Amino acid sequence: MMEPLPELYWTHKMVESYMEDAAEVMKSLPRVTVQGYFTTWPTPVYDFWDAIINQDEVKKRWRPTPRQISQMEYVCEWLRAVPVRESKIIWRRASGVPWKVIAHEQQSSRSSVTTWYNMGIAKIVARLNASDPFGEIIRRYHPF
Repeated sequence: MMEPLPELYWTHKMVESYMEDAAEVMKSLPRVTVQGYFTTWPTPVYDFWDAIINQDEVKKRWRPTPRQISQMEYVCEWLRAVPVRESKIIWRRASGVPWKVIAHEQQSSRSSVTTWYNMGIAKIVARLNASDPFGEIIRRYHPF
């Protein structure tokens, strides 16, 4: 008589969610600038709507905590478990890029791109369930 398999901790949705969080943290990091060079010019406003958009960006800007940055680095390591094409698709999708744009960049059909995406996420899920079946490593980055 076989015992039932234990329920796996990592799921497709969890990995997608962690990737989206990592992409959000990556966007919020300050831009890399050349040391010693700066500009005193304000950002040009061409239009009323540009001013509105720039105001929204200033309000949304936040600094990630060191814990969030460490989690982002850990999550970005997951992309090494899959081929380059799949990792690019996963990261672009986590960054909020539409499927149509990703398909154009990959010079392929949308169905092929979604297949590569799902295969890449499945490979990450399988690797995480094999190496960290109870999610102990990722819990180090959460305060709760």
